[in-house]
Amino acid sequence: MVVPFTDQYQSHLLQLQNLVPSVMPLKGTDLPYAFKLVEEEMKPFKAPGTVWLITDDLEQRDINTLDDFVKGTPHSISVTTLATPEGATVPGAGVASKLNTATIKELAGNTRIRPTVFT
Repeated sequence: MVVPFTDQYQSHLLQLQNLVPSVMPLKGTDLPYAFKLVEEEMKPFKAPGTVWLITDDLEQRDINTLDDFVKGTPHSISVTTLATPEGATVPGAGVASKLNTATIKELAGNTRIRPTVFT
């Protein structure tokens, strides 16, 4: 999802309301591939931008991907996690989602990656 750099938050809300798994080009999670695409899309922009990552969990390899991205570009990342440490079943998906709090704490050590946990 690409939204304009704006303080008009309603435009972001409209985009989020229409974001469903069925519109994704590939099924599953491949954060390294996603950030490779993000880097290509943002390459023309010389000014620093922010990537907004919305996820239910991050693994150690994901932390490495995010670290590599901010080290290799002028951009930062805002990470919003939508899970709890206790976990819960995702409605209609038949899978459980559980937040790894250790990875979130590790992210907090990087000034160009800003984690926010919504539960």
